[in-house]
Order: sequence, then C-alpha cells, then structure tokens
Amino acid sequence: PSGHHRWSKCTASAKKEQGYPNTTNPAAELGTKLHADCAHVLTELLASRAVDLEAYDPIVIKYTNSLFETYRIHTADQTWIEQQVDLSEWLGEGESGTADFGALFGATLHVHDFKSGTKTEHFSETSGQLRIYALGLMGVVQSYGLEVDKIVLVIHQPRMKSEPDEFKMSARQLVAFGENLKGVVKEVHEGGIFDPGDHCGYCKYAHKCDALHTYVQEQVTGDAALGEKYAAVPTIEAYINSIVEAVNESWDQGIPVPGTRKVAGREGHRQWTLDDYEVIELASAELPKDAIYVSKVVTPTVMEQVAKKAKKSPWFYEALGPHITRNPAKPKIVLDTPANAKYVDYTGDTEGFSPVEA
Repeated sequence: PSGHHRWSKCTASAKKEQGYPNTTNPAAELGTKLHADCAHVLTELLASRAVDLEAYDPIVIKYTNSLFETYRIHTADQTWIEQQVDLSEWLGEGESGTADFGALFGATLHVHDFKSGTKTEHFSETSGQLRIYALGLMGVVQSYGLEVDKIVLVIHQPRMKSEPDEFKMSARQLVAFGENLKGVVKEVHEGGIFDPGDHCGYCKYAHKCDALHTYVQEQVTGDAALGEKYAAVPTIEAYINSIVEAVNESWDQGIPVPGTRKVAGREGHRQWTLDDYEVIELASAELPKDAIYVSKVVTPTVMEQVAKKAKKSPWFYEALGPHITRNPAKPKIVLDTPANAKYVDYTGDTEGFSPVEA
C-alpha cells in the first residue's frame, strides 16, 4: 500500500522495480522507531497503565494526545494498534498491510496514519494508501459481523502540521475506490503503462526509465509555455535525483561509475566531546563565563507546550500572548490546480511586478 501513490499513476513501475533491494536510511529508521514508540504508548495508555511520557520524542506525545483529546479513542467501541490487515480482495492474493491505528465508534470507522517525515506534506483526502488500510480495517470489522457506514481518514504529521488532516467519506465511496483499485492492480499485473510525473521520485527504476528520460528531454528542449515547464519541474528534479542516487549507490557498493570519482569531501563542523557543564568548568577558569555560555529563552511554541503541560494555558495566552508576533507570510509560486485551492492569493505590494511572457 505504501507505494500506491506511484504504481497507481505509473502502472509499469511496479514490475520495473522488482529485483531492486529494499534500502533504508536514517530518516526511515527513525520513522520505524517512532511508529514503535507510538504503538507502545497507545497500548499502555489504553490499558490504563502509567507511562513516562518524558522518555519519548515530543511528536509521539503530540500524536497520542491528539488521539485521546481530539478523537477520544478511549471511548471507542473497539481499537486496533499496528493492525495487520488482509488486502487480498483488493490488491491480490497474499497482499497485506499494517494500519497504524483504527477505532470504531458505532458504525463509524476511524483510520489514523502517523507520518514522521518533514519533506512531503500528506493529505487524507488524496491518500490512496490510507484508503487501502481503511478497506483492510473495514474487513476486520465486518469479520465480527458488524457494519460500517462512515469512514473518517486522518493523517497526523506533527513535524509539519499543528493539527491532523481529516477527510470523511461513506463506506460505499470507500468500496467504490476499492473496486476501481482492482482495475489498476490488473493493469499492473499485465505490465502496466508508463506515465512520468513527480511520483517518479519514489521509483527505484527512474534512472533507467526511457519514458521519464524522453519526457524530461521534451520539457527541457521543447517550446512549451513557461507555466507548463514550471509544472514539469518536480518531475525533472525527480529524474536528476534518481541519477545522483544511482551513482552514489553504485560507488557505495564498490562499483565505480565511469566519468565520476569518489573523493573526500569537507570535514564536518567541530564539536565538543564533553558535555556543556564540563566545557564550562574547564573554560571558565581562563575565559569570561558570559562570553563562552549564552542562555536563550525558548520559542513561543515550546513555551506554549510547557504551559499546557503545567495546566497554565489560560495564563500563557493572557500574559504572554500579546507579546508574540510572527513574520508575515512570504509569497510563493504554486501550480493553479484544485489541490492548491486552499492557498490565499498574495495581495501584498506588487509594485514593479509585471506578467512574464511565456
């Protein structure tokens, strides 16, 4: 299910990726750990057992707090944590997946997905992965002889968003998505059709893909309008990044790439091998203490969390709220598509601005 955003758009990518090893990176390993921590904390809290919350990453606490305070999962009829779901009906024999969290309130099924990344913003309305998990969880509920009428899809991305992203749909709409998915899966098994796009950034085959290479050539050398070229930038970047990653992986495996060299880069920044107190103790004997150690007030966001934990939120907003400011929003360019309808048009000073001729 995690690759749905790619193979549902480029149905040929699934078979082309076969044979490539699954790789990991520090961000993925951290995500795995955070998911495990979330599951443990939820399991303990739902069982009314004490948990030392200070021992966990703040985003784990933010996620679990949201589930209890906003979605009141402790009042659900049934909950599922890291639930293995059978997806054979929708993705083919033997296919399965793991739903982060699910909760049943009467005939309404809530399906929650925890995202720990900071690079890509995810939306519940367009997440095929989350809908697939919902199909699997609905099957679990129905196996108990219970019915589901409504679905609430929720994506938690605490490193990028202050609030969860939620989308509601009927069970009938979810099943319709599943039926359409069967056709996509059938096309995948038949070899699929190449369709380059920004989803190529997640494909292991991208650096070898003739369809992607041709698309990039056409966009770079063709006479498309400026706006069309701008729309192609994410796909072009995906192609470039895939080549860079392939070259690095080849060298990492001890296979030189003709025309390239692996050289020593710049050393990292210097850092202390002692903790702060040890450095201060040694340095303050010869150097002015106020010159070697600088204390700093925490940000409003951090202090707001401290106040919330101390049950002092009303005081915080009354006493400190008036003294908080933020920089105004900076203009940015986005594609004029329905997905970007949520953005407000920039109405700042446009003096000196003029339309760019394509």
